[in-house]
Amino acid sequence: MKHCLFIILIVSFCLSSYAQNDMHEQFAMTSDTQTVAIYIGHGWVGGGASMPVLNLNNYRPKKMNGLDIYFDEMYSDTIRNKLPDCISGMAEIKITAKIYLKDKIVGVTSNPPSTRKIYEAVVVDLMDVQVKTKPCDG
Repeated sequence: MKHCLFIILIVSFCLSSYAQNDMHEQFAMTSDTQTVAIYIGHGWVGGGASMPVLNLNNYRPKKMNGLDIYFDEMYSDTIRNKLPDCISGMAEIKITAKIYLKDKIVGVTSNPPSTRKIYEAVVVDLMDVQVKTKPCDG
């Protein structure tokens, strides 16, 4: 009886944790065209691109073949327009799109200026942009 109760508690806890984590992504490390559900950052500076495709376990850019992956810069204004003027913390930005990964050389604002190679998630079809933010304090 104690084992049965213990198992029920464990299953309940796992299901509860799963239900609270609605950050699901769909992404394959390939340069082939694919439909993805990914999370991106916005407004990052210094790395040659501003919208990294995020690795959810550490909120750093995903990498393929050792190179950071960034979202298509042509959609920066589209993403920015979805954000409120003032937010607290980091926005959760989920993108659903058909993309392919293309290697690209970008300029880096360093002294002296330099370049580096990244992968860009080039958008074929932007299907959805969902933004969750916390309002500003005060």
